[in-house]
Amino acid sequence: CWIRRMNELDYLEEPDMFHDVFAHTPLLSNPTYCDFFKSIGDLALKHIHNPSVIEKLGRLYWFTIEFGMIYKNNEINAFGAGVISSAGETKHALSSHSKKIDFDIRKIFNTDFRTDVLQENYFVIDSFDQLLDAVPEIEQIILETKEREGFLLSQQIKHNDLSHSQLIHDKLKCKSIIVYCLLSILSASMSVFIINV
Repeated sequence: CWIRRMNELDYLEEPDMFHDVFAHTPLLSNPTYCDFFKSIGDLALKHIHNPSVIEKLGRLYWFTIEFGMIYKNNEINAFGAGVISSAGETKHALSSHSKKIDFDIRKIFNTDFRTDVLQENYFVIDSFDQLLDAVPEIEQIILETKEREGFLLSQQIKHNDLSHSQLIHDKLKCKSIIVYCLLSILSASMSVFIINV
């Protein structure tokens, strides 16, 4: 574990102990949020060998667990750890300069992001129940994705368009996203253990 320096308080690309303890740990006391968090991990493990599914789950993780926003009393508030642990990100996320989008799984699955800048897009949920209730839809979209990819892959193999290097690249990308998600879960769990001890 490490903690950011004073000159890194505003924004830090890599998560540190402050990010995990201050931003992730408090929400781990919310059972609905935890069930959603676990569902993402379970789906990632189930589809660990499918790079496009892992990429979609990585986007879901990014736009909810890390940079999610929530409506409360007709106002938008932050709940994502990446927002909460950065004063600059919080100010930007709550300003009129950023785009707020109502929670939509298909849009999230098709929205790219960067890790080295303040975010352009923030998805806003109505409640944590909405996240958990979306799990069946997430599973359905993943199934549709796999069916579509199975057809496309069979066409590519038939025409010998799929290169070996592309397959290796996709597998490495898939594994790096899974490792990041699992390390985040482990780090947050260790923080809760340390606090309880």
